[in-house]
Amino acid sequence: MGHPPVSAGSCAPTACWASLPRSFSSSGLPPCAVPRCVAPSDGSWQAQGSPPCSPSRRSPAITFMVGDDGTVSATFGQTNFSGAYFAICTTLALGLAFSVTRLAWRVANLAGALAFAALAFLSGALQGPMALGAGLIMLGFAWVLAYRGRWRRIAITGSMVVLASGIVVAMLGMLSRGPLGFVGREGNTQWRYNIWSQGWEVLAAHPVLGIGPGSFARYLSEYRSLESTLFVGEGMRPSAVHSIPLQFGIVGGWPALVLWCVVFGGALALLLVRIARAPLQETFLAMGVVGALSAYLAQAVVSIDVPSILAIGWLLAGLAVALAADPGPVPVTKKDKLRDAGPPELPARTLIKAFVTSTVLVMIGGWAVLSQIHAVERARDLASPDAVAVAIADPMVPCAVRLQVARESLIGQPLAFVLPAINQAVAVDPRCPPIMNLLSVAALEARQIELASTATQRGTELDPQSVTAWELREQYFQLANNLIGAADARARVDALEEAAAARAG
Repeated sequence: MGHPPVSAGSCAPTACWASLPRSFSSSGLPPCAVPRCVAPSDGSWQAQGSPPCSPSRRSPAITFMVGDDGTVSATFGQTNFSGAYFAICTTLALGLAFSVTRLAWRVANLAGALAFAALAFLSGALQGPMALGAGLIMLGFAWVLAYRGRWRRIAITGSMVVLASGIVVAMLGMLSRGPLGFVGREGNTQWRYNIWSQGWEVLAAHPVLGIGPGSFARYLSEYRSLESTLFVGEGMRPSAVHSIPLQFGIVGGWPALVLWCVVFGGALALLLVRIARAPLQETFLAMGVVGALSAYLAQAVVSIDVPSILAIGWLLAGLAVALAADPGPVPVTKKDKLRDAGPPELPARTLIKAFVTSTVLVMIGGWAVLSQIHAVERARDLASPDAVAVAIADPMVPCAVRLQVARESLIGQPLAFVLPAINQAVAVDPRCPPIMNLLSVAALEARQIELASTATQRGTELDPQSVTAWELREQYFQLANNLIGAADARARVDALEEAAAARAG
């Protein structure tokens, strides 16, 4: 799931925010502060061009990249993520624009909100306007809940009708109906439908414990249908299901999916209830957080868990919980107005806890990420066949890299060396279909009937819609003089090829 340690590390700033004295929150929260502080921690330095919260550096907080088609991609290098980022920042800046603070700060946030809203549309991705619409609707709903006038009940009733109507229209749009029906008919949406259907199949097969992090691509081919295979492509094995809650469920089973819904849905509901119950010290900031968190949740349903956006979501959920604990406006006396009351110093114990927690989380995340990077780089920089054998058997090397190294480095080597090396790689990662097919090829060339039988059968089980796997199975039956089995395998190959040709035609 991206880099879970980095995402978990984003909770440290949230904990610090929740423990701050109330007077600290009066200074507001810059709309770019969240990605500026968190995004560089996952390796987005070059894309974002921003150092981790260093006011002494003058590099820009956002680096804009304009494509040939006029779309704007910033901070994360892809329009989907940029659109979501701009939508989140728009709603957060809008909340700050109406907060009780200096006029210049409010004007700056309003200008920033307008700029971010424009960029959300200019990103060229549907996620930008979709997330922005959800965020603005929920921000307006929070404003109605905070309203204390004589028309409060009518306003709340009307806003709930608008909110319910928006949800219905959005759901109909995903079903290719209604005013937003074009969304469901869009190619990327159809592609996601196929990936989601495969994801639900994986979740249904592993409902309790899931399949573990980083394993979706290794389980995908076993559960995908022929229609999905033809639509997405036989060789396409995405590492993410393009839906963060569903990804949580696939990784950790139904308990993880329910936990995700409780954490994020609960944080949003908690803050909305607090806004409706009584005034807050930072009401407008709370409205902005409601909008920003809603925008994050809207894009999370259809997006992958890129670490930067994922960290922003966790941070916003923490801010929602912290603001929900706000006791309300603090009365200011004349004595308080006369004295220059700056923000009080944090207790040493709080600073130590925050420093230790952040350091430990960053070290764990850094170790995990750097370990895999080191394993991949070592696998791609090999000087001897023995080093190749060690690299492809390294559990830290992903399936795709393992396959690439094996294909490039083992060609021309004697079978006496190749077969044990690939066999060891299969033992380390038995759910990598291309490696299993590579083992089948080596076993067939070595004329090892038993190994070829096991490998080719397992290959068709891991990817029953693979033409390559069934062709290798046919070759095994021919080697074993099993004409009936060879005919059945050939019939399967012909059926898959005819289906592919029919779709292409």
